[in-house]
Amino acid sequence: MISIKTIIVSAICLLTGCAASRPEPGLMQRRIISLNERSLVSLEKNRPDDSRRLLEEASRLAASLDDDQQQALTLLNLARLERKCGNYPQAEQLLAQGEYHARGTIFFADLAQELAILKLITGDDSEALKWAETALKRETGDNKARRLNLLARIYKHQGDLDNALVFAEKALQKTDSTVRLAGEKANALRMVGRLKAIKGDFDNGEKILQEALLIDRSLENPTKIAADLEALAETSQLRGDLERSKDYLLRAARVKEQIHPLICGSASDDSN
Repeated sequence: MISIKTIIVSAICLLTGCAASRPEPGLMQRRIISLNERSLVSLEKNRPDDSRRLLEEASRLAASLDDDQQQALTLLNLARLERKCGNYPQAEQLLAQGEYHARGTIFFADLAQELAILKLITGDDSEALKWAETALKRETGDNKARRLNLLARIYKHQGDLDNALVFAEKALQKTDSTVRLAGEKANALRMVGRLKAIKGDFDNGEKILQEALLIDRSLENPTKIAADLEALAETSQLRGDLERSKDYLLRAARVKEQIHPLICGSASDDSN
């Protein structure tokens, strides 16, 4: 999945008039946008309380303007924050509020995606699949790869490896010529590589996973690098090369030691 920062930057671009036909945002709108951006910086620095405070201020301002798009964006970000902190009931409540404001806006597909992720984490696979399909149907921009990757993840979780591979390969097709979607390409490659290995195609699986690792290294994303190394370890184990599997696992562990966990007062989740 692409990073929260990439999602918000894209959303803010649409919201604030990257197209010439849109009016310039007013002072309060710019303030809301700034608060969202600053909240991302705080989250990246492992300061979830600061991030939450900034988003709550943005939410109050958006409500005072009766601006559905601004409210939908800020509630969505609050829900993501609470989900990553493991506060799932709070996240679901925020998404319910966000759904009301997001209908008819550019953010509905993102909200449906976030609902699907939350449902998957909390064990409601049927609802996860429903919302993931909704996210794909409502996607009107260039985030189809992200929607397809989530569907692949859900099908793999359900044990439907054939459908998982179909959707992962579709996601890969959507990312081949777009530099901005490099992270999604790596996610698709990781899924395709793992599925190939599970199906017994070890050589192709490893080759594809090595490609994902190269991309994630270029993006300097330690969390994804560790995931690639763990997938390579799984592939080596499946083919019976236990020494190589152990080496990959040790490398993944060294990378993960350098990743500072998000401390929110409860378990964090790095699934997206």
